Amino acid sequence: MAHSQERIDNLYNQLSEELDKEIYDFAEEAVNQDYSDNRVNAYWQQRLQNLAFDQKYQNLLQSMAGECERKRKELSDELTQELSYTFNGNTSTNISLEGTTPWGKYAALVLPNLLLFVPGIGWAARLAIGVGSFIFSSLFEDKQEKIREAKAKLSDAITPPSRDILNQMHNKVVETFNNEILAKGVDEFSDLLAGYQFMLAHLGKSQYKIARALFREFKDLNFKLLGEAINYKHAGVAEEVSNIARIPGEIMIIFAERWSLKAKELSDLLGEKILAKKPEEKLTDTVRKFLGCNTNHNFYPLDFGEKPENAVAVFPKNKVNATALKIAQQVAGVPIIQRGD
Repeated sequence: MAHSQERIDNLYNQLSEELDKEIYDFAEEAVNQDYSDNRVNAYWQQRLQNLAFDQKYQNLLQSMAGECERKRKELSDELTQELSYTFNGNTSTNISLEGTTPWGKYAALVLPNLLLFVPGIGWAARLAIGVGSFIFSSLFEDKQEKIREAKAKLSDAITPPSRDILNQMHNKVVETFNNEILAKGVDEFSDLLAGYQFMLAHLGKSQYKIARALFREFKDLNFKLLGEAINYKHAGVAEEVSNIARIPGEIMIIFAERWSLKAKELSDLLGEKILAKKPEEKLTDTVRKFLGCNTNHNFYPLDFGEKPENAVAVFPKNKVNATALKIAQQVAGVPIIQRGD
């Protein structure tokens, strides 16, 4: 946004300098050749049109519209690719961001007509120059002073209406940039991307709600399994067990305040390593301890509301081995995502 506004302002400054130079040259020519008022109006209108300010603004708008369209396509292709990779063929998706808004299709047709109000029509009305006669019927001794006065008079007369035309063009270009390129090309596309973000956030939250429900069922089974194994082997006691995280055939971790267990006997029976640990005061500290590193927590809003509900995901800051990651996911109850996976 700031870069584009700077480009528009830079062109305005460039055209302002061109206009000032053209006014100076034209005043010199008009006085030297003794143009009448009618010729001043007609010739200056032609000179102003020949500067092609409208076309230069038009080229800038088309350039920015083209850049915007290319970036939109680039982002939409990346997102489409990312979503296809994410779903990995397990879910049917028909994702096509291009064409979801008509802007990209009609921008090229709209932009060439934005400045039609400027060239050819209405110039005389905008350049109602009344400068009096510049014809000298006689020459005086102070001829050079008279010429300077005439040039200044002509320059002062044609500058305001000419600059008004340039300012009108500039304002129209800024308006067009804001309404056509930003609002329709960028803001609508940004809203579209936000919509996909909300969709994925809802999907993620739904999935981890299902996962949490499954973990609860899994935990209940693990409690029963541990109880039966302890009774069968007379392998001790575990008091105030708050959670059990388990990878069948690999490891079972029992979170308890107190325990006295014959871990080897239980391990031989179940065919997996048995560990008992006291949970940390905070769940996040327990999760970090298993991961062996600090974490970042990202929150993903589910809508545009002022205080929207969020989906959450945890990102370990370091590489974590697969076993620790699976255990931590069971303990946390929210997605733990290892970057690069």
